Amino acid sequence: MRHHRGMPLLIALVVMAGVGWAAHARFAPAVVLRERALAVVGSVRRYVVHAPATMTYLFVVSVTAWVLATSEPGIDDALLQSHSSNLAALTQSPVRGLIQSAFWVDGTAMFVIAWVLGLALVPVERWLGTRRWLVVFALGHVVTTLVVAAIMWGAIRVGWIHGGVRHVVDVGVSYGFGAVAGVLTFRFSLRGGRAYALIILLGLCVVLAVDRDFTSVGHIIAFAVGLGCVALTRNDEMRVRAQTPYFAVDR
Repeated sequence: MRHHRGMPLLIALVVMAGVGWAAHARFAPAVVLRERALAVVGSVRRYVVHAPATMTYLFVVSVTAWVLATSEPGIDDALLQSHSSNLAALTQSPVRGLIQSAFWVDGTAMFVIAWVLGLALVPVERWLGTRRWLVVFALGHVVTTLVVAAIMWGAIRVGWIHGGVRHVVDVGVSYGFGAVAGVLTFRFSLRGGRAYALIILLGLCVVLAVDRDFTSVGHIIAFAVGLGCVALTRNDEMRVRAQTPYFAVDR
């Protein structure tokens, strides 16, 4: 049996056209459906508009993920290696490695995780403002990558790990978003923030105990970097914003 890939899209377009016509004809259920759809679209638009850096970043990550998914076998691995921030890349071109590695994810699972984290943390940009959000994200990605690289270099020098890890692919969004998750601690009350930070850190420590890899160490460091950005959260405007519901979209 042959599958027609265009059929679902055609059906969706026909349904949308039918609902639009029925709403225009003032058919009550169709009118309600259209109004609710427009309300959802409006909420999504406001959600996106108030977090331009987060959404632009996720869009770029989606483009690079599509490039990887549509590349020939072997080319995808070469692309990841050429955009990695592993020890070999940091030795040859540290600035390029640090920047490029933030915009690539390795595999479908990591792509989905990137979007889940991004959408969950959109309100942080709306709370901090885009410029402060960019500072926190950049510090999380850059500082954590360098600290993890230094730890790996030291481990290689003393013989704890094999030198081959210099070329292990190191890309992803988790260090930047980890710092954003860390600074989120200060949006809550003192008690709530402490509970939130404790839960996240305990969870990251459990992951480290299970995986025992440098990336898991990096996640803890990234969260700590976010905690270290407390000075960026201290002004009256952000205290007012922190009073609104976390996922509010009507500002």
